[in-house]
Amino acid sequence: MANPIYISNPIAGDYLTLPNGETKPDGQFVSRFGFSPKTKQYKVVKYSDFVEIYTLGSGGWRRIEHVPPARHRSLFGTFVNGALHWLVKLPNGSVLRSFDLENEQFRAIPLPSSRVYYASFKRSNLGIFGDCLSLSSIGMYASDWDIEIWVMKEYGVKESWTKQLVIKSPSP
Repeated sequence: MANPIYISNPIAGDYLTLPNGETKPDGQFVSRFGFSPKTKQYKVVKYSDFVEIYTLGSGGWRRIEHVPPARHRSLFGTFVNGALHWLVKLPNGSVLRSFDLENEQFRAIPLPSSRVYYASFKRSNLGIFGDCLSLSSIGMYASDWDIEIWVMKEYGVKESWTKQLVIKSPSP
């Protein structure tokens, strides 16, 4: 098996090797693991030109066609509010895309209005701050830099993005 995907429980010392899906091992895809609190199911999602979903205990992958394009996916995503999240760069701008593990649907999540974020997509990361989705960005300019950390206080509501922290480069 080339490039297998493992799920492990390091505390119990257990691991599970997932069967191969249709995604080629050398193909470009991201995979994430999450839990749907409503369905009580653990799922692995592989996202490329299509989506493959492995529900633990099912024995195989399911394929979902007609997914939103994401040619320049961020390598790092995060799991919060029952959904997996990725930063995605598209030809006409950047989006924050979520995949809800209960209904297995994609959704666009609004990004904060930030000059730092828009200047530095490649230096942006998603995370969790408290129980909330967060976005950190490093903006590099001609002679200085800024780091911003934003938190979405009310999930899915653009106006709820709150700037939690700003670090500016020291003045010369």
